[in-house]
Amino acid sequence: MNQASESSPIVLCSPVMTRKCFSERSGLRLGQIRTQIRNDNLPEFEVGRHKLLNVAAMVNVAAHVLYCPTATAEQFALWSGLTTDQVALQLSEKRLPVKEVGKLRLVDIVALYDQCLAAAGLQTQNRKSA
Repeated sequence: MNQASESSPIVLCSPVMTRKCFSERSGLRLGQIRTQIRNDNLPEFEVGRHKLLNVAAMVNVAAHVLYCPTATAEQFALWSGLTTDQVALQLSEKRLPVKEVGKLRLVDIVALYDQCLAAAGLQTQNRKSA
């Protein structure tokens, strides 16, 4: 798996996304994505029973800029391709990292990003938030 060039920063909303969401953004067909996952060319990350593409593992960690450190369930659903109900369930079952801000329970994007990198055997280096 090739990493992005060191000179181009990558801004990523979510470190994970569904195959359909990745297909829409990458231009790859779902069949191509399935084949690449089966051949271990695209990494996956499990969130409960959902197998999502581990986008964080596909970028150059040193040049990666996190778009936002936290997100509501609704916003994370848009970014990842999951439904809001699926995200809410995963948050309540503690399968997604939670950041509590007052009475709000937000998806902790930074913690999820770190989990994705750890699952791929990578580590963060000089991570920045936008």
